[in-house]
Amino acid sequence: MFAFDFDHTLLDGNCDLMVQAKYSVEPVPEYFKIVAKSYGVTKYMKEMFRFRYPAAVGEREFQSILGQAPWVPELPECLLMLKKLGGELIVISDANTYFIRLFLKEHKMLKHFHDVIANPGYIDSQGQLVIRPYMNNLECQMSSRNLCKGKVLMDYIAKRQQEGQSYRFVGFAGDGINDYCPMYRLRSGDLACARKGFSIGDFIASRANDGVLLRAKLVFWKKGADIIKAVQDKLVSVGCLVVQP
Repeated sequence: MFAFDFDHTLLDGNCDLMVQAKYSVEPVPEYFKIVAKSYGVTKYMKEMFRFRYPAAVGEREFQSILGQAPWVPELPECLLMLKKLGGELIVISDANTYFIRLFLKEHKMLKHFHDVIANPGYIDSQGQLVIRPYMNNLECQMSSRNLCKGKVLMDYIAKRQQEGQSYRFVGFAGDGINDYCPMYRLRSGDLACARKGFSIGDFIASRANDGVLLRAKLVFWKKGADIIKAVQDKLVSVGCLVVQP
């Protein structure tokens, strides 16, 4: 099973900022900085969309933006190869489910994912985008207020085990500091894939300097082929893939 963050891991950018950039016409009041600091990014984005788009930006506009949004290099090929190798794919993200699913749907990739776990997002009866926090995280200091990706990952694995599904190993790919928690919870034999040039790399290094090490194998990646190679090497090591001479 392989879990992916969304912004800067699948999508080459930040979906919220992409939409804001397309339709922003007036400066943001100081109030929003207070909201972000006190209540977290999900509450901030909820209020931001209400402020930016009181007349409602239609679904077609969102489709146009996210349908043209770029992938991180080689990630579509990576996802298809993981599926070919028998992998189960999920998204665990601090973005919202509406944008994530819309992006994947517009790029004809949604069908390849078993689940999308993120802050619930939907268009209400007035045509307004509504975003709600996935959870109220008061325990994990490594994660955002509205979503502990590590807990979500462990809960998902436990649920699938109850359904009779087990995994030889688990992979997680991300780019940000809030991706450290799921990587930290991975077992020996799992894969922690950190995108090169992003904040997760420096954070892993700083934790290592403090004596806190990941149990999973750490893989730094720049493009989808790097993740595929790490997975293929792992499959070879556990006898699930034979390399032809």
